[in-house]
Amino acid sequence: MASVTPHISTRRLFVMAGMLAVFASCAMAPRADATLVYMTGGFPTEPPRLPAPEWVWSAHNDGSAPRRLARGSAPRISPDGKLVAYDSFSHGKTRLTVVPAAGGRPRVLIASGWQDQSTLAWSPDSKTLLAVMGSEVGGKRLVRINVESGAVGATLATGHDFFSAEFSPDGSRVIYTRASTEKIPTDLFIVALETGRVRQLTHDHRSSDAVWGRGWIVFSRSRNARHREDAPKQDLYLIKPAGTDLHRLTYTNPPFLLSGLTPVEWSFDGLRLLAEFGGQDTSYAEIVNPTTGRVRRVGTPSQGFVGWGLSHNGHWILATTGGPEPSSNTNVVAIPYGGSKPRILARHAWWADWNR
Repeated sequence: MASVTPHISTRRLFVMAGMLAVFASCAMAPRADATLVYMTGGFPTEPPRLPAPEWVWSAHNDGSAPRRLARGSAPRISPDGKLVAYDSFSHGKTRLTVVPAAGGRPRVLIASGWQDQSTLAWSPDSKTLLAVMGSEVGGKRLVRINVESGAVGATLATGHDFFSAEFSPDGSRVIYTRASTEKIPTDLFIVALETGRVRQLTHDHRSSDAVWGRGWIVFSRSRNARHREDAPKQDLYLIKPAGTDLHRLTYTNPPFLLSGLTPVEWSFDGLRLLAEFGGQDTSYAEIVNPTTGRVRRVGTPSQGFVGWGLSHNGHWILATTGGPEPSSNTNVVAIPYGGSKPRILARHAWWADWNR
């Protein structure tokens, strides 16, 4: 079954909108002309029995006109809304596959060696995918894949593990977080695609999950807990793509065995920021004020909203209900950023994405 970790990765930047924009957002519906993707099936069952088959679906962003596309999991929609990349797992191997969002024949891009669903990312022009390849244990490499031809391009980076990867908003660079060896935790790196030049942004070995916005990059930085049995704690930091103006954004105090904040997505205009608060058996959506660092949970604990992304204008949060472990009662919903009743987009569904 696919990982339940929210897609982490693809997104934007800075300064909260005023109250008028927030109130106005509550009255606006999600666009119906763009594309939503999600998956069904694969849920644990009670009493234990074989889970239902996993299927990838597409729909309009308001949930209308749902279409079952193919067997598979972990769908990602292209920015132009035309293609869906997903895992068509077969014979014990993950397979990177694409299928038209309007329906059609799937096409396998990587039949073996694709290692990580969470680092898969589309280029802004929808022509290229970032993917991590290699063996399950040992060295891996970050590559670009030409979606039309299926050709795997030159290796952008190598390492023991990669924890996030995405294109810059203009598509000219890629930011990734990498552990160079099993014993060295992660740092942030930027590679220029035209020249292949790599620049290391952090050297603390505690930085991960970078998300690129308009003029800023937000990422998580961890710190040791006070007690050995406790999980490391992490907060959000901001840095310029040039490596300047590094500063801490949030100051949280995660409880025992909880880690803290991981960035999910910026709105396109940089006015809103979505993050996920995680730890042992815990994952829920929070919004963060990029100016003050103030954090607010999305919804209530009983609703258990897990955040997957923002609409293009930042007015809507794409989420699933019921907490980090999906079940047959999990729904895909859209929630106004300013806070209001969620709208159900797909029932008995999870792992959601949209082209906002």
